[in-house]
Amino acid sequence: MFKGWSLYYLNLRLLFSNPIYLLGLFVFAVGYYVLFTIQPFFQALYTTNAIIHTLSLGLAFFVIIRSYHHNDNKQPSAPSHGIFEPLAALTYTTALTVITLMINAIQAFIAPFSYKTIILLLFKQALQVEVSYLFAIAIGWLLAVGLNKLSSYITSFCIWIFFTGILQSMIQHFHWPWLQPFHLNGYFIGRLSQSSEGFWGSPLFIKEQLMLFGLRFLIALLLLSISQWLIHKRQSDDQLFKPSAYIVIFGACILLLSFSYVNSWDKKYKDLTVHYHDSSAKNQLQKQVTNLMRSYTIDVFRNKDIWTVNAQIQLQHAPKLNGPLLFTLNPDFRVKEVLINNKSVSFTVKGTTISIANDSFENDMKNQTLAFIYQGKLNEWTMGKSGDQHYNAFVNGDDAFVPSYLAWYPLPGKISLYNQEGSNLTAPNLQANPVSPLSFKVNLHGFAQSFLSTSGTKSKTFNDTQVFRDSLTSGMSLLSGRFHSEHVKQLTIVVPTEERALLKPVIHYCTYADQLLNQWLKASPSGTLFFVPTKVVMNQATSMVLDGSFLLNSEQLLNTKTVEPELMTNEWLGYVMTQQNISAYLSSTQQKISEDNGASYMTFAAMNYILQKNMGNPEPQLVNNALLLKTKAYADVKSAIKNSQVATLKAVLKILYDKDIKDAEGLPTISYKDWHGAWQSILDKR
Repeated sequence: MFKGWSLYYLNLRLLFSNPIYLLGLFVFAVGYYVLFTIQPFFQALYTTNAIIHTLSLGLAFFVIIRSYHHNDNKQPSAPSHGIFEPLAALTYTTALTVITLMINAIQAFIAPFSYKTIILLLFKQALQVEVSYLFAIAIGWLLAVGLNKLSSYITSFCIWIFFTGILQSMIQHFHWPWLQPFHLNGYFIGRLSQSSEGFWGSPLFIKEQLMLFGLRFLIALLLLSISQWLIHKRQSDDQLFKPSAYIVIFGACILLLSFSYVNSWDKKYKDLTVHYHDSSAKNQLQKQVTNLMRSYTIDVFRNKDIWTVNAQIQLQHAPKLNGPLLFTLNPDFRVKEVLINNKSVSFTVKGTTISIANDSFENDMKNQTLAFIYQGKLNEWTMGKSGDQHYNAFVNGDDAFVPSYLAWYPLPGKISLYNQEGSNLTAPNLQANPVSPLSFKVNLHGFAQSFLSTSGTKSKTFNDTQVFRDSLTSGMSLLSGRFHSEHVKQLTIVVPTEERALLKPVIHYCTYADQLLNQWLKASPSGTLFFVPTKVVMNQATSMVLDGSFLLNSEQLLNTKTVEPELMTNEWLGYVMTQQNISAYLSSTQQKISEDNGASYMTFAAMNYILQKNMGNPEPQLVNNALLLKTKAYADVKSAIKNSQVATLKAVLKILYDKDIKDAEGLPTISYKDWHGAWQSILDKR
């Protein structure tokens, strides 16, 4: 053993005293720092590693092969001592990891991040790169032992290119993510499998990540064991039992872990196939059923991450349809029973669509009750064009994102839950919730974690059942995790707990908006703003209205220069004044926007323009919709701005707010007649 450690020391001295290896460390450090500092933090965290870490893996190949052939003529006294040479090479690559962590830590502590987020990112990065180096060293050691000197260098170069460049293309462009255990650059793998770590408190789907790291670690140990066996064999050593036993043990562990890994991917691909077929089929909305629906009452019971749900829908009377009654439910749930007026009825499930015979209803009865009982674990997974994976909905311990548009409760009609672009499912269909505003009540039984909802109010019963109620909403989504709430008058702002220190510009902007709108319109912004990683869970970075809340991309909090512009939108102002999605004014199947819809949207756009002007924005953008530019309302606003008639514009908007917006239920409609009349009344006074 002493001779083995002596060999380890000699190899370390070779590595850290050789000018070439020292130069490698210096170039790595300088290159990493330069690339890191010229990019935003989170972008640099991934792209810098994709470049520098991949090159450092090539350095690891060279180091281990050079180390073996440098000591080849010395013939160590015992073959078992050969394991100390890979250990020395791993120590050298650990120096690369330490340099990486030091640079990242300096940059992270300068940036406005919470220390817990920093520690999580740095710890994960250290684990990723160290496993990558071990993997590369194990392959290089096997090549050095099994091949002659020149062949090992050439082959290692080819393997380095294959396992970083070519394999990366196969994973991304051919969508073969199951090849990830063999990709050398572990940090690249981490980039592809980002879910929402750092935003939902604890890491999501840590079981899958541990399986991936475990496979890579075990494969590396297996390769090292094979190398040791070859060294014993080459020296005609009789002690082949120990390395053979290691090969058998590591091989068996890899096989067992591979079964779980393959099953995980098999389930993901099956879900993806279901969604792909559903997105290819034609939607059937069945508006007759939608118009008959009065309320949802949903009871959810938890057994770990598996939900058992009883969803009851109240109908005014029996629907009159020519065909079956259709509902859409997420395929992660398995329907156990369907009841109509407490009587079990037959049904069929194909993909995401539930079909119920229309003759199952009692036609002479009013207030029909339709109930669905189903069970499952919500875990929606998709893959983007570049091979990046997204978890669009999940239930994972205390963390959950359960959006209404992915049908965690039955939605009327046959609806595609994902948008399709070619052979890819690019993003969730955020409009996949055709329910007209109605009553919702959701009861969560036996949940220890506290949930939030995108609509309604929350209360608790004596047995800690969480109850969410809303008398009029288009849907209800649920979130849980470590969230922090701030209030600006009637406006609630919800952010991940780790990012609450970054809320200052958001609170400042909302406070100013509240003061200005109160002074001008006697209106106070209200509603709920949720900061969540929309780019991850929705595959889009833009803000949007979801049910009764406004969702913003939480990554904007990390850059104070982009937080306020994220709020400086017509949609945001429209939401805080109406709790509605004013983008609905612009949704038209024709190549034209009606004058009424144009006047309605331009009312909020003009209000936002004035708000931005008062905030000191010299040239705020009015609208960017080409069809809207053709409306008369846009021409009126543009003319008022051009002729410096902002005071007149403010007076017109005050009239329209009092008449059409102030007491409106739902999305207000401002007719062009009212718009023109408001202008005329102000101009007549002058």
